Amino acid sequence: MSIRPKICTALGVKFNKRTIVVTALMGASAVSINGETTAAAFAFKRNVDDELEEFKNTYLVIFDEASFASVEDMELLNKKMKQIFDNPWEPYHITTVHTNGTVTIELKPHIYERINIHRIKPYRAPL
Repeated sequence: MSIRPKICTALGVKFNKRTIVVTALMGASAVSINGETTAAAFAFKRNVDDELEEFKNTYLVIFDEASFASVEDMELLNKKMKQIFDNPWEPYHITTVHTNGTVTIELKPHIYERINIHRIKPYRAPL
């Protein structure tokens, strides 16, 4: 049985297939961790734009077997993850400005990330 529904309950979020995404490079490994292949999860052979809505409430991505990935696999995964999760149209609230050139932003309620100020992109309202 997967622990993902229990984690979602503890976080107070609704569980679905994409709330916590568990992937592995190889099919056998993916099955053994109750996940799916990385290629299937992140549409390596499909247009990810059709599936962006599916990842809207994703809280966590677990990528097993990263040490077995080729440079090309990692570059493709990085590209897909940026398409899915780096949404320049969604403004994030800066909660803290630190003296070392970083800020803490709130990605979702109770989900924070500390990033370098050079990674901040200005918010532009959709046309």
